[in-house]
Amino acid sequence: KKLYDISQTTMTDKSVEKAQYDERNLIRALVSNPPANIVAAEPDQMPDNKGAYFEPEENCIYVRKGMDAQEIFQSLVPELVFAGYAEGNPDYDRSEDAFHAYCASYMLCKKYGMDTSQFDFTHASEFFENMEPQEVRGELSKARDAANAISGRMEKVLEQDKNLNQRQQGRTEAEQKESEAKTGEQKVQEHDRGEA
Repeated sequence: KKLYDISQTTMTDKSVEKAQYDERNLIRALVSNPPANIVAAEPDQMPDNKGAYFEPEENCIYVRKGMDAQEIFQSLVPELVFAGYAEGNPDYDRSEDAFHAYCASYMLCKKYGMDTSQFDFTHASEFFENMEPQEVRGELSKARDAANAISGRMEKVLEQDKNLNQRQQGRTEAEQKESEAKTGEQKVQEHDRGEA
């Protein structure tokens, strides 16, 4: 049995730092390439004071005006899930997919740092009552797949933003170094003129 001192190891800390996302970029990524049209609506036009609502007959998601980024994200995600389920499905039933949309919404809010305090899974066991383990896995997979579909679309946009920001930052640093180099050359020239 060999023992090692911590100083003899080269392993670095593997704890992954959670990425911080700008709320505007998150919303922009969320609405990119949606399965249904997204339209802003006046608060009095929304059913039951909802923040967002998917209307399958119109293939449109209505989003209430005047919400902050957290509210938009939390109300729009489940409606995007419903729109994804309805896409190409003539037998779409909102009530049948409500639990999956709720779960997918929780997963995405958690992943992207949104508030998850309003989610309550105390009655989740009722949904799985009388199901076999394979059926439970299938239901959970349906929610995971919906969350992954939305997350995949979002990641493409967020990655593009990240690359653009890195290029802009690289340009800014290069311009700053170039400016410092010119300033240094000017000082040398002024110094040379002073001696001549």
